[in-house]
Amino acid sequence: DQLKNAAPSHRLSPLALLARTRLHGLRQACAPAASVGRRAFWTLALCTSVGLLLSWSSNRLLHWLAFPTHTRVHTEWARELPFPTVTICNNNPVRLYHLTKSDLYFAGHWLGLLLANRTARPLVLDLLHEERRGWFRKLSDFRLFLPPRRFEGTSLEFMDRLGHQLDDMLLGCKYRGEPCGAHNFSTVSAPLSISLSLYISRSIFLPFAFIFVFISLRLKSCQGTC
Repeated sequence: DQLKNAAPSHRLSPLALLARTRLHGLRQACAPAASVGRRAFWTLALCTSVGLLLSWSSNRLLHWLAFPTHTRVHTEWARELPFPTVTICNNNPVRLYHLTKSDLYFAGHWLGLLLANRTARPLVLDLLHEERRGWFRKLSDFRLFLPPRRFEGTSLEFMDRLGHQLDDMLLGCKYRGEPCGAHNFSTVSAPLSISLSLYISRSIFLPFAFIFVFISLRLKSCQGTC
């Protein structure tokens, strides 16, 4: 008799098994005695919960498959940069508007502005703007010009007077969060460059010369001054 009474328990329907489960949401969704609206509500709630669980789990799984890493970086400020930190490329060996008639007479051919017979080089005239072309023709006209007896020559003072000064080009400079100036730079020959919060004025690079001049600058050791 016990076997006959126990036999029907093995033939329970899936809904009956789900109705006897201890999972609260699943039990409420599959309860035969509950109304259709109640079962639909619990079915919707159960599907929503499972969807949120799968969505969060898939997000974490994709994050794990991306092999996330945590990197710790120790930064140490260098007291001196032993390499050029800023490289300025200028097409103009000298500031043309600072040339005097004597400078052009003696050094014009050396600067590539005049021909050997001291006439304006056609290439220079082509590079000049229309409003400056007449000015240069007048400056290079030596028919009534009496050259001075002495000329300082193409010395360091000559290039310093006519060349581009860093004070005029350096509009802003910061190093390690502190302001710096032209006195913190020195000239080197290596044509390497790196950014150092340096802002160059566009008005200095005038399009009338054709010789490339590389001016490499290096930041000096601060030594407690910057």
